[in-house]
Parts: sequence; structure tokens; C-alpha cells
Amino acid sequence: MLLRAALSLDNNALASRLHRLFRQLSVWSEPVPTLALSSVAQAYDLILTGPHFTQRQITDVLASVQASEEKPAVIRLYDQADPCAQAILLGQGLADSVFIHLSDERLLAALQTIAERRRIEIETRLGPAPDDPRLRDFRSLSPTMETFRAMAQTVARTNTTVLIQGETGVGKEWLARALHLESSRRDGPFIPINCGALTETLLESELFGHTRGAFTGAETPRRGHFELAHTGTLFLDEIGEMPLHLQVRLLRVLEDRKVQRLGGEQSVRVDVRIVAATHRSLTNDAAEGRFRPDLLYRLRVVQLHIPPLRERVEDIPSLARYHALAAAKRIGLPPVELSAEALDSLKAYTWPGNVRELANVVERAVILGRGAVIDLTDLPEEVQCSTLASPQPPQELPFSTPDSSFWDRPWREVRQTILQEGERMYLDRLLRKTQGKVGEAARIAGLSERGLFDKMRRHGLTKEYFKPPRGGRN
Repeated sequence: MLLRAALSLDNNALASRLHRLFRQLSVWSEPVPTLALSSVAQAYDLILTGPHFTQRQITDVLASVQASEEKPAVIRLYDQADPCAQAILLGQGLADSVFIHLSDERLLAALQTIAERRRIEIETRLGPAPDDPRLRDFRSLSPTMETFRAMAQTVARTNTTVLIQGETGVGKEWLARALHLESSRRDGPFIPINCGALTETLLESELFGHTRGAFTGAETPRRGHFELAHTGTLFLDEIGEMPLHLQVRLLRVLEDRKVQRLGGEQSVRVDVRIVAATHRSLTNDAAEGRFRPDLLYRLRVVQLHIPPLRERVEDIPSLARYHALAAAKRIGLPPVELSAEALDSLKAYTWPGNVRELANVVERAVILGRGAVIDLTDLPEEVQCSTLASPQPPQELPFSTPDSSFWDRPWREVRQTILQEGERMYLDRLLRKTQGKVGEAARIAGLSERGLFDKMRRHGLTKEYFKPPRGGRN
């Protein structure tokens, strides 16, 4: 879990020192002026005040923190002890005090204790409930996920149409609910519908409503989901499964903001925000005639892609601990931990079912486990085996050519092949150098992580191949 720390200091040398130490703890730190602390408190997990802060100033910061939703931990940095002021501030909610003249080693240890305590506070909060998610729940150590979350927070404040893409189990509906709850429509309804789970006729009736006698069994008129979602958000899950003729009707609603019930003659004006989701490539579906291009353009005003869990392995320990604590609390058991061996196995597994599968695996381990620590033997067999099956780095890729006559051909005929082979060799050596760390490789290459992943897929390269071998069980 990536923490954010606000440093309000008047000493540049101390600020640089803290920035350097926080980087070792996977904490993002940035300077914040004293006057801005009250207004930005909820954007941070930790707030560090410098020795220049008066007791009154720290009291004001603590008051603003208590009024914020996030309630970040406030840490006082001091150069001269004042036990009386310390006691008063602790009573007002101060989390800790740290002496600034400690050695780097001792200061790092103190900051690590504070950061880990804050991470545990956030993970064990176990709220919001599943039906009350927030974008802060998408915290991540992955730079790609942090970029995604920042973009989602910007989008949440608007009424624009959003298309969410991602594999099964990554949390598309969770994200849609978070976007709704952090928008100006939070007091309106959130109405979800799975476009792939209903028959064509039933889906049309559920979306647009019907009048009495519109079809066999329609004995009473009924409002559709568009009308029910008025002033709120309509979530269209698996939008790629929607039949073409209903896509035409949906496009009309997006353009006119009016709905006509099945069998009816009058239109009803609706004020609805549309959030759609799919695990398919709608661009490919549009090219093959299975999805209307004009509807695709209207849906993806903003497109949010949730990366699969296998592309952000660094998040697995934090997610596993979170779901272990949540499962234990839900079942009525004391908190549980995960052994290092179990975490290694979880990180080695490929998670085809993504976060949803991880949550289920961890809950199973909590239920069937025999103690306060989840061990490797408490995990399903396929997850246990993943540690032993971790792939070994391949031999360096040679430059390959189709046949012996390749070098006798004109440049215009071989140019594309040479460029592709060169790209393949470059990626192979780059990933070997960074030991499969895609974020670092993307930074060196000057590419986005998603762009690098696209190139890797094109050449059949997987980051797991380049990671150092893991130690398996004896």
C-alpha cells in the first residue's frame, strides 16, 4: 500500500533527508506549506510538522485532521523536548513525536514503525463496506495503478460518461460505485445491470421499462432502469454483450436524454450518468461488426483501464493482508497474518480471476487455517504449486532470420523484419537488466508501462521469465 506523506518543514536539508528515507519505505512524500495543511489534510496519510511549528499551529492542524474524512496521522518533529506540550498534543490526537537529530539508521527505524502502523490502521479499518467503496481503496505500490487512481479521482467529480475496461475480477463494479459515491450524484440512486445476464427481450424491458400489454405477461406498467436511475448513475456491466438493436436505442438515449418505454408512445426525460464496463475489446468488436462504432465513441468519453493483478504483483501482499483481516472480522475470528512462504506463493501465482479470486483464496485459508498465521499448506494446491513452477530466465534471444536468403534481399523487403527483431532483442536485454521490473524498464525505455506491456505481448515476452528464481519448498 502506497502512503502519501506531507512534509511541512522550513529546513531544506531535513526535507531532503526525509524524502530519501521515505523512498526506502515506499512512502511518497512532498512539501506542503504550513498555511495549506488545513485544506489538504485529507489528501495525505501522514503529516510531519517541523520544529518551527508552535503548539498552537499543531493544535490547528490536529483540529483540521479530525474534521477530515481520511484523518491522517500527524507526527511532530522536534529538536528540543517539551514534555508538557507533548502530553497536551497527544491528548489532542498527535500520533507521535520524532527527534530530528537521530542517526539515519534510527530515524529510518522510527519512520518505518510509524508508516507500518499507519498501513495497518488503513488495512484494518475494513470500511467502507462492500456497498460503499471509495477510490482510496485502490491504493497501490504500482505506478500504473497510482496514475489510474489519480485519473479516476478527476473523472469522479464530473458527470461525463465513462467506459471501464478490465479482466473479470479486477473490480469494475467496485470502481463504478466509487465513481458514483464521489460524484455530485452521490445522493441519487446507483442502478447496476448486467447486459450479458438477461435475455434480449428482458434486457430491453429492464432498461427502458414497458407499458401494460407491451408483451405477454406485462400486466402492469413498469419503469425501466433509466428512469429508476434518474439523478443518479446507471452502471451497464458487460456492455459488449448488448444486442445491436438495443445499442441503437441506447445511443438515442445518450443523445436525447429521453427514454421511451417498450410499447409506449411518450418519451420520458431522464438525468442519468452512464458508466459502462466490459472485459472485451470493443474496438475489435466494432471492427468486426459486433458493436456500433458510434456508440463506442459516445461511451468512451473517458476510458479507465484496471490492470490485472498479475501486472502489479507488488500489491499482492497488501491486498492479501487486507482480505485476510476482513474475512477474519466477518467470520468472527481473531486477526490473522500470512507467513513469508505463503506470500511468496501468492505472488508467484498468475491470478486468472484477479482480486476476486485472491479474496476467495484468502478467505478459504482463514476458514480452514489452524492458527493465527496462514501458512503455505493452508492455500489451495494450485497456488502452492506456483512457487515451484516459477519460470526460469531464458537464454538471451539471438537475432533470428526466416531463411538463409534473408541477407540477399533488398532493404525495403527486410526492413520491417529487422526492426521487429531489433525491438525484440532490445526488450529482452532491457527486461533482463531490470530483472522483469516493468516500471523500471518502461522508465529507461521512455515508454508508458501499458505501452511496454503491449510490446512484450507482441513478442511473447512475460516479465516473470526475467525475475530471479524463487526458492521452492524442499
